[in-house]
Amino acid sequence: MRAGQILLLLTLAVLTVYALLQLTLVLIPVLIALLLAAAFAPLVEVMHRNHVPKVLATLISLIAAAAALGAVLAAVIYAFSNHWNTLTAQASQALDQLGQFVAGGPLPITPQQLQQARQTAVDAVAQSVSFSTAVAGLSTVATVITGLLLMIVILFFFLKDGRQIWHFFLRPLHGHRLDRAQRIGKSSLSVMGGYIRGVGLIAVIDAVFIGLGLWLLGVPLALPLAVIIFIGAFIPVVGATVAGSLAILVAFVNGGPSTAIIAGIIILAVQQIEGNLLYPLIMGQTVKLHPLVILLAITAGVLLAGIFGAIVAVPLAGVAWTIIKEWKQSPQRTTANPALESTAGAGATV
Repeated sequence: MRAGQILLLLTLAVLTVYALLQLTLVLIPVLIALLLAAAFAPLVEVMHRNHVPKVLATLISLIAAAAALGAVLAAVIYAFSNHWNTLTAQASQALDQLGQFVAGGPLPITPQQLQQARQTAVDAVAQSVSFSTAVAGLSTVATVITGLLLMIVILFFFLKDGRQIWHFFLRPLHGHRLDRAQRIGKSSLSVMGGYIRGVGLIAVIDAVFIGLGLWLLGVPLALPLAVIIFIGAFIPVVGATVAGSLAILVAFVNGGPSTAIIAGIIILAVQQIEGNLLYPLIMGQTVKLHPLVILLAITAGVLLAGIFGAIVAVPLAGVAWTIIKEWKQSPQRTTANPALESTAGAGATV
């Protein structure tokens, strides 16, 4: 009997995961909107307590966030477009210098072999940019835009009607089950909001110090590169690596191997301070997970949903651990007054 129940639960779990994977266009915007709502909810609540209507407070938060993000992206695109021709010319020159260094070194590589490898790479890139690739790229862009618009709409309703949505899900529960669900909701909201705000603070610190180091080295595009590092910090492991590699590449193109090495040392030092000091200090009270659990969660997130999976994997793992801890607690009533109980449930909304 028990074995049959376990098999049934496993089957339902597999079917649920399969169904969710088929609905990634809906699931991913919902998860990202949930994380952002947890981060922005305190701001909306502060404005609402100061007699700003909930709808207006939500609109102000969304418009301010969209305006800030749009201004940052526009500045990055503008800076790269102004320096693109110069960087392209410097990159070609740097590749020639690197080829001469390799050809003159101890490795048995001739200039003709280097030129052939370079031409092969160029041909491979040219062949990959085909009509079918372009169509697939347009389809991907359309999917991303659709998901972004859906996420904005979901985020608006989470911020505006989160309390009502949460109470709707709590309606079937009573007694200690209701109390436990309220605790789980409140703790989960704290974990998600704290994670996003903590990562944002760490990203600002990374961007400021790495950007300052690049500026002192005379690397062009230091400010746009700092912005890219800030954005990349929200993608665990992969984002920091890609953003740091791009900064090192620009440093190499502009100043040669010595500048690139110094830039790499600066980036590595900042990331080591972040990983060994800032992350445990800032995130230690929010997402209490072992590094191995974080690594496995990120890997699973990447495999299931790509870059978006990497973004939401850690906070979702933190929420799962929070649910387990709250579920194991003694089912004692924490509120004797039903009115206070309702208020506690509101605190677990997004």
